[in-house]
Amino acid sequence: MKLLTIIFTILLTLASLGGYLYVNNKIIDGEKRLALGQQQITAGEKKLAEGKIRLQEGKVKLAAGKARLAAGQAKLDAGIKKLDAGKQQLAKGEQTYKAIKTVNNIPFMGFEILLPMTKPLFNQLKKPIDFGADKIAAGKQEVAAGEQQVQAGEQKLNAGKRQLAIGQRQLAAGAEKLKAGEADLAKGKLQLAEGEKKLEAAKKIRALLMLLTWFFGILSILIVAFWKRN
Repeated sequence: MKLLTIIFTILLTLASLGGYLYVNNKIIDGEKRLALGQQQITAGEKKLAEGKIRLQEGKVKLAAGKARLAAGQAKLDAGIKKLDAGKQQLAKGEQTYKAIKTVNNIPFMGFEILLPMTKPLFNQLKKPIDFGADKIAAGKQEVAAGEQQVQAGEQKLNAGKRQLAIGQRQLAAGAEKLKAGEADLAKGKLQLAEGEKKLEAAKKIRALLMLLTWFFGILSILIVAFWKRN
């Protein structure tokens, strides 16, 4: 009976020691994983911060694209107005030219040939015609300048639209990555908290197994000593 008691206490001691070693290895492994998880969370927070910076950069680019688009639209509108003004000036010049040319028409030219003294008078009459021709030329230049400004405005408007589209895509991608990063970070923190709780519980079990190992070990020694004395 004494022998069975000694064997039983020794087995309990070994079982407690084995449990302690097993749990201790699990705790060491858990601490390593916990440290790795903490590193991953730190990296995730860093990526999240970078994502926020990129998102802000995307917002800045989007605002710049909108500003460029507005500037292009303004330039296009100004070009259209200038083109319309040039066309109106050209139309007025052509009307003035036709009206003056009708008044100063060819039948009077014969007197200029026959009577050279009338040449200054005819030259004076031709001045309005030359003025109308100059006005037409100025109108044509205004129309050409307006067309160039419209073309430049359209190019700037298209460039603004492209930059706006790029900014919108970058903003959407940044927002999506930021959302995914926040979700992963929250999940990682939750898993880390659960791991810390499990690790804390395992440490308590390890301490209990350590006490049991000492208890059964001392008990075995006492039983053996008592058995030898008797």
